Amino acid sequence: MSPLLKSSRRSASSADAQAISHDHWFRARVEASLADPRPLASHDDVMAEVDVLIDTLEADSPHLSQK
Repeated sequence: MSPLLKSSRRSASSADAQAISHDHWFRARVEASLADPRPLASHDDVMAEVDVLIDTLEADSPHLSQK
């Protein structure tokens, strides 16, 4: 077998292993999220909290403000 073919197979094998590893990680995260008993938060509620946080940080650090 040529060295180029061996290298190509090794790269494909490594990429396959990385894809499988990522798939396992992702599925575990989704399962954990679905099993989380905490109540869901709406997008609007989360964005309102983030807006308050950003405003607070900008007020405390004027150099962060882009207004």
